[in-house]
Amino acid sequence: MPTPNRTARQAILELAVRVRERRTALDLTQQDVAYSAGVTESYLSGLERAKPKRLELAGILAVAEALDMEGADLIRGLKADPLP
Repeated sequence: MPTPNRTARQAILELAVRVRERRTALDLTQQDVAYSAGVTESYLSGLERAKPKRLELAGILAVAEALDMEGADLIRGLKADPLP
């Protein structure tokens, strides 16, 4: 994955915090969420550490659903500079 610009990196960091905080608030393990979302534990772990090997909209939306939230709520307000 190419290195994201600074603003994109901040958005990824915020997304990671949102996912981890919601999961822990629901007292779910990464395994629980990954299974429910149909993603690998490695994908979820990378997302929560803000070091995803890849970001896929389908994966993010599936994780949001597994966390009993709308995908829009998970990404609302995140900003990134336009790609060059």
